[in-house]
Amino acid sequence: MKLLVAPGFNFSCSRCGHCCNSYPVPLTALDLERLQSAEGGQPIPVRRLTSEPGLSQSFKAVLLKGDDGFCNYFEGSAGSSRCLLQDTAKPQMCRLFPFTFLHAPDGILSGLSFSSTAVCLNFGEPLTSQTATLEQMLSLFEELNPGLKDKTKAEFSRLTLAADLPLSFDLYLPLQKTMEEELWQIMGRKQRAIALQALALLFGNLREMADNYGGIAPQPGEVWFDLALIETYLACFFSEREEGSLSLEEQLINQLTIFSQERQLPMPLTARLQSASLDLPASVLLEDLFARFACMRLFARLYFGPGFSGLSLTAGLGHLFLMLLVAYLRVKLDYVEALENGIEMSEEALFETAVRRIRQVEGKWTSLRYGSREAINMLELAFLDGLRPLRLLDLAL
Repeated sequence: MKLLVAPGFNFSCSRCGHCCNSYPVPLTALDLERLQSAEGGQPIPVRRLTSEPGLSQSFKAVLLKGDDGFCNYFEGSAGSSRCLLQDTAKPQMCRLFPFTFLHAPDGILSGLSFSSTAVCLNFGEPLTSQTATLEQMLSLFEELNPGLKDKTKAEFSRLTLAADLPLSFDLYLPLQKTMEEELWQIMGRKQRAIALQALALLFGNLREMADNYGGIAPQPGEVWFDLALIETYLACFFSEREEGSLSLEEQLINQLTIFSQERQLPMPLTARLQSASLDLPASVLLEDLFARFACMRLFARLYFGPGFSGLSLTAGLGHLFLMLLVAYLRVKLDYVEALENGIEMSEEALFETAVRRIRQVEGKWTSLRYGSREAINMLELAFLDGLRPLRLLDLAL
């Protein structure tokens, strides 16, 4: 099958050490054998897995980190780190990061995770010139996920435009192409929140198409629910508190349910943003980061259908907009808090903050799966309103 690669994206490892510190490393049985061989048969600090939601059944354990949060095989500091393991002993997931792949009927989509600092910076060689590396990573991805390609390709025959509105792959492809072309046009424009505006308009057009196709009467917009969506996702994606054993999906459902039952609850994060009445300063770096994030997710199709929780095209696009919006809002809150503390943020400092927040959203989004019918119905209902993203944009910015 043809390997499809997004233009305009670069990647080479920047040796920042971030992935060695912030993320769990799932291990296959072969990974464990290689690590034990490298350690001369000594025990490896791991947590054995029984059944881990969202992880391939190939993974049998998770490599534990040291007391400082770093991998025990990490050495160095930001920009000059290295792995103490030989490539032959390095866990397969470490070797694969930050590459992602999705098998579709028209080809294999290659993508990049924005959990990587180098991806956020667009650092390194153009992805379009790394055919050999991509083919090697694809082989590794398929080895880690046996049978996934056939399952994913089959699921593309069950796409929906919106809930219960079937969408054939032949009809879907021109929609995807149009959305990609419109988003890529913004890559050269460094206007404020242009990526968010483009996604909001794309969603409105798609939702109108779904309404006309399905004979669905648009629901009246309610500002309290718009605020509840913003508040819920901001709180759950950027909360520093421990949530016990609840999954992120359960946290989101519980929080939004509370807002739905008690509409007068205070919404401190959005209230702070509205009272501040401040715009983020113009930043070419920041706008480029958000535009690339949106374009990569859209190109790699990791926002709906087989690429994400089986969501419909409209609900998936609305959810993609929401993820980008909460990252943008969190950066704005960081900026407001800095000013309140008498700190003037330079464009470089603002960009570094945005990179950190994008990584947080990508990290949680990657592990988030809307597996319950309740959660999927919640998103379908939330994005039944074609004007919702435009109102969210107006409320937030």
